[in-house]
Amino acid sequence: MVLKMLSRVLLAALFAAICLSGASAQTHSNEESKEPVGLLADTIDYNAAAKILTAIGNVRIVSNGQILTANKVIYDQATSTLTIPGGFTIVNTDGSIAKGTDASISSDLSNAVMKGARILIAEQFQMAADQLRYVEGRFKVLDRVVASTCYIGKTDAGFCQLKPTPFWQIRSKRVIHDELEKQLYFENARLEVLGVPIFYAPLLRLPDPTVDRASGVLTPTFLTSDVLKFGAKLPYFIAIDDHSDATFTAFISSVGSFVLEGQYRRETTKGQYVLDGAVLLVDGIDNNALRSTLKGNGRFALSSDYDWGFEVDVASDKTFRAQYGYEDDDKLSAQDRLFSEVFVERNRQNSFLKASASIFQSLRTVEIDAQIPLVFPDVYYRDIQDDPWLGGKLGFTAHTTTLLRGNDDRFVRVGFEADWQREWSLNNGILLGTRGELDAEYYLLSDNYSGFAGSSANRITPTLSADIRWPLAKVVGAATHIIEPIVQIVWNEDSINATPNEDSIQVEFEESNLFSTNRFPGFDRHELGLRANVGVNYTRYDPSGWNFGATVGRVFREKNIVQFSNASGLAGKNSDWVSAFTINFPKSFELSNRTLFDSDFSISKNETSLNFVYKRIEAEATYLRLQSDVVAGANDPRSEAALKLVFTQDYNWSYLAEWRHDFDTGTATEGEFGIKYANECIEIDLSLSLQFVASGNVSPSKELGLMVSMVGIGNQARKQRRNNGCVF
Repeated sequence: MVLKMLSRVLLAALFAAICLSGASAQTHSNEESKEPVGLLADTIDYNAAAKILTAIGNVRIVSNGQILTANKVIYDQATSTLTIPGGFTIVNTDGSIAKGTDASISSDLSNAVMKGARILIAEQFQMAADQLRYVEGRFKVLDRVVASTCYIGKTDAGFCQLKPTPFWQIRSKRVIHDELEKQLYFENARLEVLGVPIFYAPLLRLPDPTVDRASGVLTPTFLTSDVLKFGAKLPYFIAIDDHSDATFTAFISSVGSFVLEGQYRRETTKGQYVLDGAVLLVDGIDNNALRSTLKGNGRFALSSDYDWGFEVDVASDKTFRAQYGYEDDDKLSAQDRLFSEVFVERNRQNSFLKASASIFQSLRTVEIDAQIPLVFPDVYYRDIQDDPWLGGKLGFTAHTTTLLRGNDDRFVRVGFEADWQREWSLNNGILLGTRGELDAEYYLLSDNYSGFAGSSANRITPTLSADIRWPLAKVVGAATHIIEPIVQIVWNEDSINATPNEDSIQVEFEESNLFSTNRFPGFDRHELGLRANVGVNYTRYDPSGWNFGATVGRVFREKNIVQFSNASGLAGKNSDWVSAFTINFPKSFELSNRTLFDSDFSISKNETSLNFVYKRIEAEATYLRLQSDVVAGANDPRSEAALKLVFTQDYNWSYLAEWRHDFDTGTATEGEFGIKYANECIEIDLSLSLQFVASGNVSPSKELGLMVSMVGIGNQARKQRRNNGCVF
């Protein structure tokens, strides 16, 4: 394409020169040149007898966005040959650049040769060749080629001189660039790293950097671990069409295991979905092949406001994911219950409907799969409308859930809720609010339902609440201070009919639900009795950008109704005090804390997090302290801290360190360290993961990972170029 456009440009320039010299070729020029052409040069000469056009000195020819610059251009009309005897540069509309020392081109492109050719594609991929030939208006054939994306020369800052040998390069006897298919074909290719040959291929195909998706081998990764010893992953990407692709990865370890991984992605006219799985074909650890795992999700539009979708997350057994590294990145909080679901949703301005069927799979060694229910179906509907009679908002909720377990164990709940709420703003700034709610649930249980006698149960729960809040603001200096005391009175009956409890076992008490009428997370339990939720919010806004917010409060009850565990902070006649604060300096510092403590300042829960950014350092620190909660299944107290540090030394080097420590046992639980080097043509990522204690199916282990990527070829091209480091 480059030489074809060049030929057109110079032919047009020839006829323009004839026209300017008074020749009678005006009509012929208009017929030949169908595109606007610009020609600039210090001198332009046309020899009518020899039919030779010569442009000399700062020659610049522009056509259709392409720009040719040279010192001298000669066109021989008799032989239809274009000659550029000196160096030249062509800049194309796609950003690619071609340079050469001289060129000879026939107007029909049957004989097009460029000597000392250099080509730059997508501002990154460079090819230098002794000779370039243009064939059939489509193929560029380069002889004796060196290709790389590495920068050679001084850095942008000019502080150091690099070696003339790039970090990596491909030497090839011949390279064919198919401009139509955007593919590069290498013959007798040799990959060199720091000048040392490490790989040879008689034939090698690569997509050029302008291709977003192309089939081929992706960057391999390597790892070592106590369980798998030495392992390697080699992925192969298949671009099926414009809307789907697949990746197959061969995972081999030195213990004798072989895993085939696969991922399939597709976009449809109605949505998209992804499936990601792995099958163990040869097991060198337990000699138990054909174990597997599958994850996936999808979402599709049915109509303007209806969607359906799915989420699948399953494993063939409890240990496969942990043994072969398919658990979550954070091993201590790795997912130990897998969730799969099919659902239909409808979203409208004032209503929401969802119907689903779901199932859980436990990876915990102490849980029995037969005791984990199949949820089929689960339906939830919520609608909110303006109240035409009293003002405010009217809400209506309907829901039903069916749980099926082994041995014909069945749980069915059908519930309805109607609620009304309204707020008033008084002239002195006081805000008043009220809410009324009526809940009704009916349960149908199998005769052998565990922990509950009877085949059915029902419950009707009325709730009334009123709240008053008085936000007060004052400006001190340049800062604005807002303090808002809040009192909320809530009434429920002291007791209601006993019903099963499937979804309200664990209760969290924090500032976000301090002024809630029901702190149970599900439908099976309601907070009972007469009580007052009392607290105060404080916020400081500073015009310089930083702010501070805090909340403190407590629940006062008329009498002690035993509904909550001691560790929840809600047990007793009066709850523990709940407090929270946040200090925020945008983009640099954020400190937040949540605490539960009693009247003697004995702390039952403390959660602190810190995010800090200073120049090249990013830090995240968390501290968590929890009491044991037998009711919620946490038999042991928990006290631990985690720290993550990222140091970006410059454009090329970055370092990562993560550490987690258990203060109850006085030992470290896990750590991770990483070093990453990246420049315009290479990425090297070295990581070390340490697991010090067993957690569920995760055993103590050490894992070393290495990933090396050649950047700038295919879809690995950088959006932003980096300076090259001088370390090499």
